[in-house]
Amino acid sequence: MLAVAQLYRRDVPGLPDTGEGDLLQVFWCPFERHGETRHDLHVQLRRRRSEDVTTPSAEQPFPEVVGREELVPSPCVVHPEEVVEYPYLEVLSPSLQGRIEAWEGPEDEEGVQYISDLSTAPGWKVGGHIAWNLTGPARLACSECGAELTPLLTADHREWGPGTTSWIPEEDRRDLAVPGAGVPTGVSPGRGRLTIAVCPRDGNHPLGLVSQ
Repeated sequence: MLAVAQLYRRDVPGLPDTGEGDLLQVFWCPFERHGETRHDLHVQLRRRRSEDVTTPSAEQPFPEVVGREELVPSPCVVHPEEVVEYPYLEVLSPSLQGRIEAWEGPEDEEGVQYISDLSTAPGWKVGGHIAWNLTGPARLACSECGAELTPLLTADHREWGPGTTSWIPEEDRRDLAVPGAGVPTGVSPGRGRLTIAVCPRDGNHPLGLVSQ
């Protein structure tokens, strides 16, 4: 299993509190095909108390063999930033979709666009909303209790792209033209974006994975 992310509640206030600790560690297998499709990953979560981690590892163990290099994150330091985003357009009611389209104006008219500028921020994020751009919206039901799963962590192949420049952090705008600046982790899970969803009733219930 590869260590993918390590998040502290002191840095990410929106991190769910399951009562098992303030430190969330995310791992996945560096090989896919763990389900019915070739994109399926195996993901595990570990929750710990930060005060119990007295001798952290100085180096990240590296597997000798991996299925794809894009499943091995480049070492990065997380700088969390709280943003406001809105649900994916197709999740909204038809009447609200129509109001948004009227507010945006003609497609060839420059201005703020709901999907690219306001909805489902790109990049790695905790919480937020799922971008259903490949499959369309689907209900995520917990296999144990039937509750609607909620997004915990999204791992994205890029932090921004040509159509999502409004989400670029101010400190990174100077690197807009630098090749690879928007892909600091070098990761591309599944189809490019993987959302790990958890049961809001019991964090130990099976995870839900959405690859888009």
